[in-house]
This record gives sequence, C-alpha cells and structure tokens, in this order.
Amino acid sequence: MNRRASINIFFAAYYAAGGVLLPFLSLFLERNGLRPSAIGVLLAVHSLSALSLAPVWGAVSDGVVSPVRLIRSAIAALAALGIVLALPVPMWLVVVVTTLIAAVDAGLQPLSDRLAVMVEREESGVTYGSIRVFGSLGWICVTPLAGMFADRFDIRVLFVGYTLLLIPAFLTVRSAAASRSAPRSHRFGRDTLIAVLGDVELRLLVAALVVHQFVSRSIFRFEPLYLDRFGVRMAMIGFASAIPAIVELAAMPVASHLGQRFSPRRVIVAGMVAFLVRMVLVRLYPVAPVVIASKVLGGVQFAFVLVGTVGMLTERWVTGPIGTALAVITVSVPHVVQLVAFPVSGYLFERLGGAFLYTLGAAGSVVSIVLVIASGRHEAHHTA
Repeated sequence: MNRRASINIFFAAYYAAGGVLLPFLSLFLERNGLRPSAIGVLLAVHSLSALSLAPVWGAVSDGVVSPVRLIRSAIAALAALGIVLALPVPMWLVVVVTTLIAAVDAGLQPLSDRLAVMVEREESGVTYGSIRVFGSLGWICVTPLAGMFADRFDIRVLFVGYTLLLIPAFLTVRSAAASRSAPRSHRFGRDTLIAVLGDVELRLLVAALVVHQFVSRSIFRFEPLYLDRFGVRMAMIGFASAIPAIVELAAMPVASHLGQRFSPRRVIVAGMVAFLVRMVLVRLYPVAPVVIASKVLGGVQFAFVLVGTVGMLTERWVTGPIGTALAVITVSVPHVVQLVAFPVSGYLFERLGGAFLYTLGAAGSVVSIVLVIASGRHEAHHTA
C-alpha cells in the first residue's frame, strides 16, 4: 500500500472511531443519570486532562523525525480504554476512563495533523485539506449506523465500534508515516515563546479562536440533548451529526485551494460567517428540521476554520515547532476554553433552554469575526 493511501485510511479510521463516540457521549452520560449541568462539569474535566498533556505530546513530537511510535501507542491506549467502557462498569469508572480518553486523544490529534503536514510537504499534489477530508468521510460512514445500533441495542455497543475502528488506524499509520527526508522540528523554546507573545496578529487570532471555540464547542456537545428534547431518535441524531462531515468532503479541499489563492485568514472569516448564519437561522426558527438542515453550514464552518488555522500556522513555521504550535493552538486553546464553556453552557441549557445557546453563538460569532479581521491589520511574515 502506498503512502498516500495509507494516510487516507488512517484518517478515515481514526475519525470514524470518533464519529461512533463523540456525537452520543452526552446522551450516554444523561441516560446514566447525569444532568446537563453535571455533564458540562465532566466535559470540563475532560478538557483539563487534555489541556495538561497536549503541549507535552506536541513537544515530544517536535523532537522526533516521525511521530509514528507515539501515534501507535496512543491508538493502542484508546482501544484498551474503549474495551473497558463496553462493559457494564459503574459511573465513577466511566468518569475516569472517559477522562483518560480525552487526555490521550488530545495528543493524537496534533500528532495526526503533523503527520498530514509532513505528507503535504513531501508528496506533490497533496494538501492538508485533501488528506483531512478522509476523516470526514470516515465520520459520515459510521455516525448514522452508530445511532441505529444504539437505538436497536444497548448504547454501550458504541464503545465496541469505537475499539474496532481504531484497529485499521493502528495498522496503517506506519506506512503513512514513512519518510525519507523529514527533519526534526525545532523545539518550542524561550525565543519562540517571546516571539509568539510579542506577535499582535497571532494574539488577535488566538482571541478570535477562543471566542469561536466557546460557542461552537458548546453547540456541538449540547445540540444532541436539544434535539432529544424534540423527540428526535438517536438514529436521526447520528444522521444529523454526519451532515457536516458530508459537507466537509467538498469544503476542506476548497478551503485549502482558497487559502493558497487568497489567504488562510480569509478562509477562517468565511467559516465563521457560515457559523453566524447558522446560529441566526436556528434562533429565528427553533425547530428540529431547521437545526438539522442548518448543519450544512456547520460543515462549512468547521472545514474553513480548521484548514485556515492550520494554514496560518504552517505558513509561519516552515521548519519550526509545528508539532507544539498545532498542539497549543488547535488542542490546548480549545480545551482551555471548554473548561469554562461546558459548565456554563450546561447551566444555561438547564436554566434558559437549548435555544439560548444559539443566541450566544450568534453574538460570539460577531466578536470572533471582528477579531480575525483586526488581526489582518497587524500581519507580519514569519518563518522559523
């Protein structure tokens, strides 16, 4: 199997495993006795565990030629934890194991992105978006099926699927990571930290991502509960979760192309505008069909913001600490935000209803768009 096929299968399998678990985790926790506010606190604990380890994973990644060993170790750990959750274990053990999953997965995400960036730089005609789109394809294929199985059988069957789908990811990552010339990245040291802290453009971009992540992650985690209040079955919730990923199949390559033709910043703004439109639509028409249909815009938002953010970072650090940069910006920052966002969103969901989260989402989108546009006025060219 050639390298490009291997990395495509790896991304498809890894994100398919996430598609079995993430859209239904809040429902699983609620059906095991947790209230939305308690779910928010637990998700914040997950974020804290992920936050503490993501930069460590990234720094270790920067010190090796290829992240293949780290990725395989992380996948093996996730598969073992998935097996535990497939058993009828007590809630305290569910809390511990899901927290460990969050911590390990926080390392696997930037490692996978670094692997994709390596392939992009070494293989002609390959872009990050064209690789990452296979993750969306994996999500699409399994999420509706996961909802159907959860409706038909016990919801714990999802953890069996999660473990099984990690197997092809484990088997293909070695050939995907094979590299003839990839250098070690420079470690994220004091000089780099000083440069980052003094970079007004980057500070404004991070501020925009903080606001955007606050509202978008809250919607993602609590929207299944909102749909459940309308009486939507888990099979339909699974299908609804696949809609953004279907859109991402086209949106990610388009986002990569637009980023190269115009700028990654404009791609980020376009994604945030799509999210704003979605928030306004759901707030004006708070019914299940509109919530589900508007997920098309959610796919555009996710693809454009992700590809644009990775594009800005890789432009700045051509040979620099890309592993740590990806870990900090794409993993640590969201998890810092979630420490506050999830408990607050859970509380607001209980007190004011799910529809209020979309009002908050619209307001947050406006702020984040303004911050990204403002960052363009302080644009500076950076390489390692």
